[in-house]
Amino acid sequence: MRKQYEIIWHGIPFESFATLSASHLPDSSFYTRFYEILHQKYSGVDDLDQSWVSLKRQVAGLVTNSPKIKKSDRILSIGCGLGLIEMVLLQEGFLNVEITEVSETPLRWVRPLFPSENVHVGFFPDCIPHNEKFDLVLLASVEYFLKNAELLNLLRSVHNRLLPGGTCLLVSWSSDIMNLPQHLMSRAKDLIRPLIYKKAGKRYGQFIGYLRRPAEFRRVMQAAGYFHYHDGMLDTKTDWNTYWIEATKK
Repeated sequence: MRKQYEIIWHGIPFESFATLSASHLPDSSFYTRFYEILHQKYSGVDDLDQSWVSLKRQVAGLVTNSPKIKKSDRILSIGCGLGLIEMVLLQEGFLNVEITEVSETPLRWVRPLFPSENVHVGFFPDCIPHNEKFDLVLLASVEYFLKNAELLNLLRSVHNRLLPGGTCLLVSWSSDIMNLPQHLMSRAKDLIRPLIYKKAGKRYGQFIGYLRRPAEFRRVMQAAGYFHYHDGMLDTKTDWNTYWIEATKK
């Protein structure tokens, strides 16, 4: 696991609304402000980078094309963000979809498409009624800011909310697919680069989370009690290294 830094997302420079930190993760106000600006900049999905939209459709395809998952299954998407994946699921006839997000701000486009009882604002699992269980729980790009112990706790909480034989699908845009020599070299650069930038008086970028290797995802999934996992990379032909891992509850 190594640190990940960004300076811009969806054409919005982070320095335009926040003071960047190379050592501290963004707080909730950072993301709230980011989504406020995003909704000012873009009026809808059609205005976004269409390669990004296409990537989200491919991720939705992991669900819609799965022989294990039926359209009648109860699906929970944790931390849905703008809701692009969930929009595709609805369009494809998956009508028992529920979503969570920690605040209302990102949900402007997706909330009107869902019954109010299927939208849960707050932190999982507390925002979901205790007796609710699901056939599939989707975690799409919600793991990158979590340390290993925190990710393990999240996956265990998901495990508790799955029906027997239910599926946890984790999709990450923060995968580290370098070979071992490249990985070691990159870790060395991660240690040295902030010092160089500080001496030069430059900002290194915002520390936003962690990159994990596929083996790290497999280990934490197994430690959380899942079995029969399989995983892979989406062939996106983009700069996003999209890794997915699917595992089952006994």
